[in-house]
Amino acid sequence: GITNEGLHKDQYKAAIQIEQLIYGGGAVKSQVEIARAESEASRQNWETEMYQIKDKVNQLFFGTLLLQEKTGEADILISELERNKKVIESYMRNGVASQNDLDKIEVEILTANQQKTELIASQKAYRTMLGIMISEKITDECELQKPEIPIVSSGKTINRPELNYFAAQEKKLDAQTKAVNSVIKPQIGAFFQGAYANPGLNMFADMNKNQWSPYFVAGIKFQWNISGWYNRKNDLSKISLGRSQILSQKDTFLYNIELKSTQETLAVQRMQEVMKDDDKIIALRRSILKRTESQLENGVSTINDLTRDIHAENLARQNKVTHEIELLKNIYDLKFTLNN
Repeated sequence: GITNEGLHKDQYKAAIQIEQLIYGGGAVKSQVEIARAESEASRQNWETEMYQIKDKVNQLFFGTLLLQEKTGEADILISELERNKKVIESYMRNGVASQNDLDKIEVEILTANQQKTELIASQKAYRTMLGIMISEKITDECELQKPEIPIVSSGKTINRPELNYFAAQEKKLDAQTKAVNSVIKPQIGAFFQGAYANPGLNMFADMNKNQWSPYFVAGIKFQWNISGWYNRKNDLSKISLGRSQILSQKDTFLYNIELKSTQETLAVQRMQEVMKDDDKIIALRRSILKRTESQLENGVSTINDLTRDIHAENLARQNKVTHEIELLKNIYDLKFTLNN
């Protein structure tokens, strides 16, 4: 004896649903770890690139320092030639030397001034490039200080930022492996839905009156996406290949560092041996020059002998300066290679 009109053809619902993941198989955590690992890898890559700038600064610094020291030696050479020019002029007044002798010493002075001009121009170019690298203006009046020769460590501990970059990449692969494994695990979540609808859940009460009624639904949701099994093996293979590439790059890097540090250590030892006789050579060249000056006064030596010995002494001093700068450069190259 009951007649139902049936559900109305127009139905409406306004609902709010809240979901909370209870167990996601580690998917969320692995994604967070991937994001952190990618950020760390990017930061370490930036550190690696910035570290390479340090090497360029070292090369420019020691190049500028060498030119600066050679310019100083050029001043000493010119001063020595000027001093001997005055001696030749006094010999001319006494009839011991000729105009030809004076012209020869003049040529040597002009040539030395030319060499000094070239050194100053090269030094200015190096100063400009060095200033650009360190973001500071280095004027011609700024004198670079030659650092003390540091003690060379016998160990070969490598602290290069590239190693941190490789480690960050490996952590990223570890996080990706966890993410792949988490995909095949089931997920459990809770949900709550509150709604105001026409009809509501009690549609028999609402359909005849065509009225709105509120309701809510709460429960536990179980979800398992088995499609992850199909791609898991391929994804893990790609990760394994990436890990092998990183390990290969790391081994190649360490091999090159070992080879380079060995070469630089030998270069330091070689230069230390070479420098042992620099002061003795300079002293002997100075003695030879003094004897030549005395012989020239007595008419035994010629102006050619004098200029030859002046240049020989200057070359000995330049060699000492070059050896010192080269030793410093080799040591700092080794320190850069090992970063210790």
